[in-house]
Amino acid sequence: MLYKERIQTLVAKLSCGLLEKEEAISLSLLCMIAGKSIFFYGPPGTAKSIVARRIFCAFKSNKFFDYLMNRFSTPEEIFGPLSLSELRRDKLIRKTDGFLPMADFAFLDEIWKSSPAILNALLTIINEKKFRNGDSMENVPLKGLIAASNELPEKGQSLEALYDRFIMRLIVPRLKEKESFRTLLQSQSAQDEIQIDEDLKFSNEELDSIKQRAKEVQIDKNVIDVLENLKNLIEAHNDKILKQQNVEDEIIDVSERRYVNIMEMLRVCALLSDRKSVVLGDLILLKHCLWSVESQRQIIDDMLRQAIESNSAKFICDRKEYEEFINEMHILSQKEERDNIVEINGQKYAEYELEVLVNENKQKVKLLCDLRAGENERRPCAICNNEKLSLLDNIYFEFGSNDCKIYSYSHGYVHGYQHKLLAIEKYPLIIKKDKPKLTYMQKNLYEKTRQELLKIVKNELQNCQKEQENFIENNYNSFITNISEYSILMDSLKETEQEIQQNILELEKLENKIKGL
Repeated sequence: MLYKERIQTLVAKLSCGLLEKEEAISLSLLCMIAGKSIFFYGPPGTAKSIVARRIFCAFKSNKFFDYLMNRFSTPEEIFGPLSLSELRRDKLIRKTDGFLPMADFAFLDEIWKSSPAILNALLTIINEKKFRNGDSMENVPLKGLIAASNELPEKGQSLEALYDRFIMRLIVPRLKEKESFRTLLQSQSAQDEIQIDEDLKFSNEELDSIKQRAKEVQIDKNVIDVLENLKNLIEAHNDKILKQQNVEDEIIDVSERRYVNIMEMLRVCALLSDRKSVVLGDLILLKHCLWSVESQRQIIDDMLRQAIESNSAKFICDRKEYEEFINEMHILSQKEERDNIVEINGQKYAEYELEVLVNENKQKVKLLCDLRAGENERRPCAICNNEKLSLLDNIYFEFGSNDCKIYSYSHGYVHGYQHKLLAIEKYPLIIKKDKPKLTYMQKNLYEKTRQELLKIVKNELQNCQKEQENFIENNYNSFITNISEYSILMDSLKETEQEIQQNILELEKLENKIKGL
């Protein structure tokens, strides 16, 4: 069985009876296999503890430590009681059997309510897998730790180092979907433990093998590029906060140790997705790894999208032939009547507004140019007062092939001549002569071109959609349970698909237009 099929089956079985907890199940399963710690953050009553206990059903080991912590918790309750026989020899040695130092997996609920002595001891256990017992440092077999709380660590309590050990920080919210709530009302209480087939479970030996083989997983160059872009965006964001001295915003602090642990986790993720390299699809998980406070979650999402943008999948279409055809059809189907056409006594005129001197004062005058005038035929302009048309004897117009020139007789001497006709304004020609109807053969030719282009564009749409399917397949991540998560990688492909669909609509609309030309 392929790893991705095995993971899919495991997530489905572990999620049975739990509503909207597939993401929490899959991501915590990844962390446990990769040997990393995960922190569940969410309000009380969101099944955080059930999810944690269910996850440990996916492993053959029965060395599981589970404890609800509080401010009165003692080191003896977590790390084991002191050995009385060793005390008689003046040695502080703990009996760790059945406690955290001897567990393969652990769940610590309400972790931030514990005492500093316990939390400080957790530092070396989580990151270095070592526990100081008396005078010696003992190796601990801990594969993975899940912690949970309905609050984040308080500032000023020296908890930053421990918080940094949780490579993934996952919000476990209340139910969002209406249908999930209706199902909840009719369901029985979910069980903490669930039966899993032995061939699906992971043994400690297999976990060690997975982590060893994961070291051989390569990292694609575009993944490195995205991570570098993301780091630069985070640094720019932090610099902005420091310059503004905004005490309300917190900088996004991602340590080098954190980056190293993230990449180790992504290598395991790639291996369990039956790939030999870390790809863009794996970077979707970073949104759960880089935030420290809730206000940073959307910022990280936006930064991740921006960092991925230049490296996301693209589909290139040659639009030249399509655009030329659309432009030609647009010109052919243009209406002859424009906004500056006026009709007086049944005759149409082009109306242009011109500023002239009247009694030494500038005044705007609307000049009328008779549309019956031929090309390069000079005629006097007219004005209209109270629907009465008057021709002017000193202002003329002339339609060219692409423009309309307005002329005026100058008064006085210009180059030795009196009453010289000068061009004083030039307007774009916005009036065109009526176009003749297309012949039957011309219409057939345009329709044939339209059909050929429509076939090409529809084929492009299929190829673009196939490209999206291939991209998802090549970037498949066993631990992403919602396919919509991939949208961050395919914005460009989606935009191209929408453009092609719009092109198809335009070409389909032209069928009737061509018939009417």
